[in-house]
Amino acid sequence: MAEPELKPNHVIAGSFKYQVEYNYRQEWILENYDMLTTIRPGMDPRMVIRSQSFYSPCDGNDYEWQLILYPNGFEDKTHVSLFVEYLDQDNVIASVRLSILDAERNSYVEAFVRGRNFHARDRVYGATRLLPKYLLDEPYGVVTKNQELHVVCEVSLDHVPKQSRRLLHLTWRAIEFESYARLYNEGLPGADKDVVLTTSDKKKLYLHKLILQSRSQILKTMLELKKPENGKINIYIEDYDYKTLKEVCRFIYCGRVEVIDGVAADMLVAAKSLEMPGLAHICEQCLIDHITPDKAMDYLQLAERAHSENLKHKTLNYIAFNSAKVIRAKEEDFEESCEKLKKKTVAELLQVMSDMINREEDDDDDDDL
Repeated sequence: MAEPELKPNHVIAGSFKYQVEYNYRQEWILENYDMLTTIRPGMDPRMVIRSQSFYSPCDGNDYEWQLILYPNGFEDKTHVSLFVEYLDQDNVIASVRLSILDAERNSYVEAFVRGRNFHARDRVYGATRLLPKYLLDEPYGVVTKNQELHVVCEVSLDHVPKQSRRLLHLTWRAIEFESYARLYNEGLPGADKDVVLTTSDKKKLYLHKLILQSRSQILKTMLELKKPENGKINIYIEDYDYKTLKEVCRFIYCGRVEVIDGVAADMLVAAKSLEMPGLAHICEQCLIDHITPDKAMDYLQLAERAHSENLKHKTLNYIAFNSAKVIRAKEEDFEESCEKLKKKTVAELLQVMSDMINREEDDDDDDDL
């Protein structure tokens, strides 16, 4: 009887230590490293160097990544910090190895994570104290003789069934949010908080730059344009009060809100302006759940201000089925409310009301027959 053919990596006895087979390797070469990392007058000493984005394949799709280097350290000025940021929206589970090579192109120092969950609310992995800065100087030989620094990112995307990936994602999200809730601490001051957000009513929220910029591209751009003062980035947001921004920031950290009554409208506008679709959906649903005839026209104005097509569509549907009540609730103000709307919205409003009247007339004709 012929012996069965063994498949690769199939063994009869014994065991293997865990080893990741990386299916994608990206080498990032920083030329003229000394010149590139020299801090000139007027420059922020917390220099950030980003690579171009690159793509790792999995299951017929390409997933986008970017390397981020802090030559003067992210937290500790004596060490180089290196991170990789996941740029896509889909949840993926990946093993990642970050390396800095020596002049002989061998790995000199590494940071490694196995089976990590990357998603829209947790994009960044790396090491804040990867390499002491003095090792970049001669004669240690990490930077090549022609002043090149070689950085390598290796990625292996695990093939996890979508349903399992979803369940694992939810489990890790729960753990993550619990940890972030402790970090948030109601926006109170903390030694590790490097952003101070001042609200329209002159109150302050103390937050973490890395968390804020990983949750919203708008916040990321805003923070990168601001220079720190005494180690803190100060931002004044004049459009929203403390109560509103406190809940927006709670969602950024914890994925939930605790107080939404009375602030849902302002939170929706904030969520839309900060490009936070998850929070926008929560606010829209809360508003729709509490819609009444006297609020409907105000909701249309809010939908325009927040650029919320979902809220506008659902409000128009509500008005279509309750047009008489809406007009009666507004009485003399109905025409004035219409004048505050854009022409397109008024046209859509008249159309849904006309369609409803026509349907009711058709139903009456059927009853007569």
